[in-house]
Amino acid sequence: MLAACVLSAATVVAQSQAAAPNPEVRERLNRISADLFSPAPHLDDDVRALKEILAVDTSLAQAHMLLGIAYRGLGSPEMMSEAVAELRQALSLSPGYVPARLYLAYIYLDIGRPQRAKEEIDAALEHSPGNPQLLALGGEAQRQLKNPQAAAELTQQALKADPCRRVSEPRHVVRRG
Repeated sequence: MLAACVLSAATVVAQSQAAAPNPEVRERLNRISADLFSPAPHLDDDVRALKEILAVDTSLAQAHMLLGIAYRGLGSPEMMSEAVAELRQALSLSPGYVPARLYLAYIYLDIGRPQRAKEEIDAALEHSPGNPQLLALGGEAQRQLKNPQAAAELTQQALKADPCRRVSEPRHVVRRG
């Protein structure tokens, strides 16, 4: 299983509704997003559908982000590189797209690049200050960077911002591999 952020499919969709040019594409992206965050996602089908959408319109940041999430779920080292590329493309289209930065930070932590994860988290916090999910992930990045004091401080900030949060037990996404 692969640790994933707690950002719900509804949150991802809500933060990027304006990106879809028409209701039909928006609805397809909503369905794909819901599937990606389901207990048993259909990753191959989601990748295929997202590629179809992007073949028609490459300017959809949400579609690039969802494709990055799907690639990450596939779990192979090659797909992690593809996931990074898709998330970077989403950010080139929409630099303030916090969910894309969040998922990119998760991937950087997954592949052992905590400094890059920290940079993405810091950039995301500029757009969403005090976000408990970002603060908790920042704590993990600091832990991996061997900065226990900073890790503890960020984790405490995350808990203070969201007292119901279980920082040490993130949700998981099913990954093949």
